[in-house]
Amino acid sequence: MAEHKKTDPSTSLEGVDKAEKAKLDLFISRILHAQKTGLSQKPTTPDTKQNPNKPRL
Repeated sequence: MAEHKKTDPSTSLEGVDKAEKAKLDLFISRILHAQKTGLSQKPTTPDTKQNPNKPRL
C-alpha cells in the first residue's frame, strides 16, 4: 500500500478488500477456535469417528 491514489469509488477495490479481509479474519479465527476447542476436547483422532454429531473440518 505504498501508493495511495484517490480514485472513483466504483473502480476502487478498497471497500471490497475490507469486506473480504473481514470475512477472511472471521474464517481464520473460527478455524483457530475450532482447532483449539477440538484439541482440548479430543486429544486422539479416532474420537472423531465415534462422535458423529461433531462436524468434521
